[in-house]
Amino acid sequence: MGGVEAGEDAVMAARREVKEETGLADLEFVQGFHETINYMFQAEGKKIYKTVVFYLAETKIKDVV
Repeated sequence: MGGVEAGEDAVMAARREVKEETGLADLEFVQGFHETINYMFQAEGKKIYKTVVFYLAETKIKDVV
């Protein structure tokens, strides 16, 4: 579901989420690159507000699953 856990900053959370989802642990994040979007949707009659932050990172792993 992707969120910042206690004791993490946003980059630490991104690193953890990528490792959980892909197994990649050697990420090199591009300093200063991040893009934030905010949006709203309705589910079960409730308005839900989301903030998503995108980062750019590189890995040396060629076979990513």
